[in-house]
Amino acid sequence: MQHTSKAAGFTLVEMLVAVALFTLLGGIVFQFFFSGFVLQRNTLSIQESTNQVSFVAEYMGRALRQAKKELTDPAACLTGVGRGWNYEVSMMQDSITFLDRNGICRRFSLSGSQIMEQISTDHQAVNLGSAQSLTPPAVTVTNF
Repeated sequence: MQHTSKAAGFTLVEMLVAVALFTLLGGIVFQFFFSGFVLQRNTLSIQESTNQVSFVAEYMGRALRQAKKELTDPAACLTGVGRGWNYEVSMMQDSITFLDRNGICRRFSLSGSQIMEQISTDHQAVNLGSAQSLTPPAVTVTNF
């Protein structure tokens, strides 16, 4: 009576094939998750920029909707050309000046790649304060 015992196990070739397949599948799964992460980061960046631009547009729109006509002669906020209107656009079309609902002279302008706001202490353009940026540095505005 012969008794043969077969040892259960894997050959070296089978182990190498299994490790290679596991490494290949692991790399594919890693690449899939990494691509998803990069896509999500880009999407959140675009969404943040869109939110910031939307806020600035709404802020400017609300201020301009409430603009008052300047009827005084001579005009103090607008030039003589803008007298009788709610606002005045500059000749270069890079700024807009108006009297807000409280009678304060305000100006929105494009300076470089940023939208700026100047607010006067009263109804006169000569008293406009220093320009404050409305858009964050990460946002580049190309056209007013």
